[in-house]
Amino acid sequence: MSVAIKYRDQGVGYALLEALLLWANSHSTIEKISLKVHANNPRAIHLYEKFGFKEEGRLKNDLKYGERDYVDTVVMAKSLKS
Repeated sequence: MSVAIKYRDQGVGYALLEALLLWANSHSTIEKISLKVHANNPRAIHLYEKFGFKEEGRLKNDLKYGERDYVDTVVMAKSLKS
């Protein structure tokens, strides 16, 4: 999921994630939602945590932004079954 810069801080990401979870919870065959997020995106990580997603793993230096600039990928998930 990505939100264009001009639409950030307006609740768009929150609404998209909320809609996804409402949809997923209405389908009994969906038991878990997983996602990947760049470790240098604390706003996204905070949003996912707000909805109950937990970090399950980390891919070290997974993304290369520049000559010596690497970023981890954080793997997060949320179980929909109690």
